[in-house]
Amino acid sequence: MSSRRLVPFLVAGVTGVLSGVYIFKPLLEKADQDRQRQAQAETGARPSALSSTMTPQTTEAADVVRSPSSQK
Repeated sequence: MSSRRLVPFLVAGVTGVLSGVYIFKPLLEKADQDRQRQAQAETGARPSALSSTMTPQTTEAADVVRSPSSQK
């Protein structure tokens, strides 16, 4: 197959993967958090005070603060 015919398939594939990540990543992260909370509730483990008061928006900001590049 010539490269001229291959480029549209590569563009379509990359676009599909990127849009899938954009669409489904938040849903999968929320499902994972719900699963972890349920597991903690079943085992009687208590979530830390910091994580229970943080919203998803503030957790992202906290991840930025804790990144290794900012700890230098």
